[in-house]
Amino acid sequence: MSDELKHVSTGIAITQAQYESTLSHIFNSQATGDTMYASSATQLSRLAIGATNKILTVIGGVPTWQSTLAGLTLTSPILTTPALGTPASGDISSCTGSPTLTSPVISGAGATAAATHGFDATNHAILIGDGTTNNPIHIGHWQAYTPTLFNMTLGDGTLACAYARIGKTVICRISFVLGSTSAMGTGPAFSLPVTAAASNVSPVSVLIVDSGTTSYSGFAYLSSTTSVVITVLNATATYLNYVTITSTVPMTWVVGDQIYLTIAYEAA
Repeated sequence: MSDELKHVSTGIAITQAQYESTLSHIFNSQATGDTMYASSATQLSRLAIGATNKILTVIGGVPTWQSTLAGLTLTSPILTTPALGTPASGDISSCTGSPTLTSPVISGAGATAAATHGFDATNHAILIGDGTTNNPIHIGHWQAYTPTLFNMTLGDGTLACAYARIGKTVICRISFVLGSTSAMGTGPAFSLPVTAAASNVSPVSVLIVDSGTTSYSGFAYLSSTTSVVITVLNATATYLNYVTITSTVPMTWVVGDQIYLTIAYEAA
């Protein structure tokens, strides 16, 4: 029988010293680091030492070395510098208590199921699943985005836009400089980087620059939950009001004219 505990052969008779010696018993194929266990109610057997980073666990009532732990519940564990792999192989799907993770390294895109999480290392974002998609949360990081333009043409102009998201607060900045093939239409608008919780939120200031001439003040507001409209202040009335921008309002738009704005809003 392999791996069983047996007596070392001492010949016909055994001396007191041999009887008391730690060398009187040995396992078949015994090696450094092996473990003794009861393989039955009457038999002691040898479990060969496991490979580096293997985990001793129990399967079928006997100890065995494994690479992973399945079905284990950790109560208030402290994980120091854990490296979790892709969601398919590295999820912590259930944890009782309040685990403390010290310097965790979390990789993988994360699942889209509600309450699942992942990390986008390229864009420095935590991903939180809502049941349909992953919602990126950019902590202290501005993420570039390219909005859709409404009622204006970029052509060879310059469009520089970025946003940051902290929780459900989205901060978005937009810079648009006209080129020689750019064009301004009536009621220009930009798409938002993240769908807003509501439209018609409080308007924010817009700077409109007539290149080489002057600057105008305007307002931007969410005309829907997916776009922001740019307007300009009208000073000809008794009270200031904002009017629709056109190809000739507040000036005839030419190369080098600019629009700048920063808006904050609540994400849906």
